[in-house]
Amino acid sequence: MPGTASLSQMDLTALQGERGELLAALKKDTSRARELVGRIARLDAYIAAQLERTIQTDDTGARRKAAH
Repeated sequence: MPGTASLSQMDLTALQGERGELLAALKKDTSRARELVGRIARLDAYIAAQLERTIQTDDTGARRKAAH
């Protein structure tokens, strides 16, 4: 997973696509359920953290702009 400070719409779309692929794999191969559910959970946590950083970055930028 990339280590960018903010999440672009393209990044989010790609990550959501990856999540969808993992869910599809889970439906097809339940023998790997533990592994796939773990990967989905880590991906969800990563997406949430990146979105939070993006929001904070956007808020900071807006505050700086307003201060000038």
